[in-house]
Amino acid sequence: MTVLECSQEAENTSPLVVPEAIIREARRRGRRRKALSMLAAMASIGAVVLVAVLGFRNGPAIAGGSRSPLGPGARSGSARVRAEVVAWGDYAGVLHLGNVATRRQTRIVTGLSGGASGGPVVEDRGRLLWSDAKGKVRSVEIATGKVSVVARGIAVMASPDGARLYVDQAATDFLELDARTMRVTHRLALPAGWTANPWLARPFAGGLVLTHTGPRAVLGFWRPGSTVRPLGASIDLFGVYTPSNGRYSLVAWLPRCAKHAWLGSGCPLAITNTATGGTVTVPSPTRYGFTDGAFSPDGTQLATYVNTDNPVDPNSTPRSELAIVDTATGALRLDPKVNLVTTEDAAWARWLPPGRQLLAGAIGTTYLVDVKTLVTRPMYFDGADTRLHSIMGSPDLNFSTIVVPPSALSPKQRRSLGLTVAPKKAG
Repeated sequence: MTVLECSQEAENTSPLVVPEAIIREARRRGRRRKALSMLAAMASIGAVVLVAVLGFRNGPAIAGGSRSPLGPGARSGSARVRAEVVAWGDYAGVLHLGNVATRRQTRIVTGLSGGASGGPVVEDRGRLLWSDAKGKVRSVEIATGKVSVVARGIAVMASPDGARLYVDQAATDFLELDARTMRVTHRLALPAGWTANPWLARPFAGGLVLTHTGPRAVLGFWRPGSTVRPLGASIDLFGVYTPSNGRYSLVAWLPRCAKHAWLGSGCPLAITNTATGGTVTVPSPTRYGFTDGAFSPDGTQLATYVNTDNPVDPNSTPRSELAIVDTATGALRLDPKVNLVTTEDAAWARWLPPGRQLLAGAIGTTYLVDVKTLVTRPMYFDGADTRLHSIMGSPDLNFSTIVVPPSALSPKQRRSLGLTVAPKKAG
């Protein structure tokens, strides 16, 4: 394994030879969707056929009649493209950092083996943590590239307040670690009949979202030392938002409809408050329902995708459009310009602080979206428009993308990304 700090301009263009990708999120999502929708028979479907949409890197903005460019520092409505940092792992085992305003990047680690398969990447205190394919939770210090093994486990999660880490060791056994020292503080045995599915379990205010192990997936809220409070039969869980006071959480999930039990069935989206039990229901504007989602930093909005085609139809290339949902009212705004190939419902969204813009992507395209005005443009780092091919053959942004604080970077990394202002130190 090699630790690197090199800017994009000085990057060696020779082919990288590394053992395995850090993040194989596309395949992970495929497995998750198949398992949750009980479509095991679909496993024999051939390779995904991507629709090639030709275009230029960082092409013109698209905004319903307006074609003014959305370049670094340019205005998009009332917002600017902020200098925010994202990290991602490509399919050659390289860990990248990039500045969305300057579109400059740096590589900090290569040769990472054991791709993440158990769950999403977590950023905590200047580290990136994930569970690799070998059943080990690994940590990378962003500033130095130092890699270490945290514990044996198939998934890792951070508590909403950032004070604890949860390591899922066998779906029914958990380790609770102090996030500062990385030492085990408790071993948690989950209630009988409930499991922490690596793709559905999420920490919420005071506990964990669990899944019942019966024939129908049922989500439930569990606080250690208490019984599980069932939420309802579910097809999927999209995300959890917890405010800084930690008094409640919002859970976005896809309930199982009375007549349907699989993805693409047109089931409504639900947003439930864990403190009050109140639920906002968002009907699907199409017959094929929703896929995935992410809460804005303040929890007032949810970015999700509306399926415009059947995502499990083997005879078509399914597509989805970005939708922005008001979490208080359920009002939905569609952005048909963000039209993505979402075979197996493979789509992702990452909000950029403070919540005026987001990155939206899937198998072959990534967009930068101004949430207020819906000014939209393709977003790439590597100089080659990935709409020409699958992200699995590209070192650019993919499902593993995560926002990281600039304070986690070394001075050299900040300079290479064009971050000219030193970040404020926490505390």
